[in-house]
Amino acid sequence: MKERLLAYYHLLRPREYLFFTLTYTLLGAAAAQSAFGWRWILVLVANLFAVGFAFVFNQVADAPMDALSEKSSPNGNPIASGELPLAAGQISAVCLLVISIILYTLLGWKALLAGIFTLLIGMLYSWNGLRLKGFSLLDLAAHCWLLATPVFLAAFFAQSSPSGSNLTFLLPSVVFISLFNQLRCESRNITMLDLPHPQHSILIRERNSVRLLMIVFLGIGIVCAAIALFIQQVIPIWVTFLWFLLSMILILPSLLRPARNVDVNDPQPALHTELEKAAAYALLAFTLAEIFLRTIH
Repeated sequence: MKERLLAYYHLLRPREYLFFTLTYTLLGAAAAQSAFGWRWILVLVANLFAVGFAFVFNQVADAPMDALSEKSSPNGNPIASGELPLAAGQISAVCLLVISIILYTLLGWKALLAGIFTLLIGMLYSWNGLRLKGFSLLDLAAHCWLLATPVFLAAFFAQSSPSGSNLTFLLPSVVFISLFNQLRCESRNITMLDLPHPQHSILIRERNSVRLLMIVFLGIGIVCAAIALFIQQVIPIWVTFLWFLLSMILILPSLLRPARNVDVNDPQPALHTELEKAAAYALLAFTLAEIFLRTIH
C-alpha cells in the first residue's frame, strides 16, 4: 500500500508545482481585491487539479519513451518503471480533468475559460498527435501559459467583482517574467542534459538573440510589476515589502551554498524557486490577515 501511494505521489509530482500554483492563485485572488471567501479556496483546488492533470498527462504520454530511456531515477515516471499500470495513469488524468472542470464551472464562465486554457495547453503540450514541446517557440509559450498566466487569471476572475484595471500592468508582468524564467530553464536544461537539438534549435543557434530576448522579457516584467505593486498597489504595500524581506531570508542560504541538483555556476533556477516561495508565504500571510480581521469584526 505504501509503495502504491508513493507511486501516485511520483505520478502527481506536487512538489514541482505546489508553490507556483499557490503563488499565482493567491496573487490573482488578491489582485481582484475581493474579500476572502469560498471562491479563494475553490479556485486554488481547481488550479491544483488542473496543473496536476497536465503533469499526469505528460507522464502518461511519455511513458513509452521513458521506459526505453537508459536514465533512471527514484522520482522518475512510475508508469515507465512499472510501479503503476498505464490504465491507472489514464484514470488519474481523467479524474483530475473532470474535477477541475466542475470546480471551474462553479466559479463562472471567465474562470472556466482560463481553466480550460490550462487544461488544453497541458494536454497539447504532451499529446502525441500535436506535441507542442516538439516545437521550440510553442514549447516556451506553452510553458508560460501552463506555469503562470491561466492560473493567475482563473483566480482573478473567480472572485465576485474583480477590478479589471488591476490587470493592466500585473498581467504583462506575470506573462513576461514567466517567459524569461522558461527561456532560462530551457537554455540551462539543454546545456546540462544534452537534450536533442532539433526541437530546441532556436535556443542553440541563436544564443545571443535568446539572451537579449530574455533581458527584454525580464525588463518589461520588472517595470510592469513595479507599476502594479508600487503605483497601482494592486495588493497592499506591506505584502510587497514582506515578500522582499522573505526573499532575502530564503535566498541567502542559496547564495552561500548551491542548492542540490543545481549547477554551481548557474544558481538562478534555485533563486527563482525561493522567490516563488517567498511570494507564496507573503500572500498567504495576507490571506490569513484578511481572515483574522474579518473574524474580530
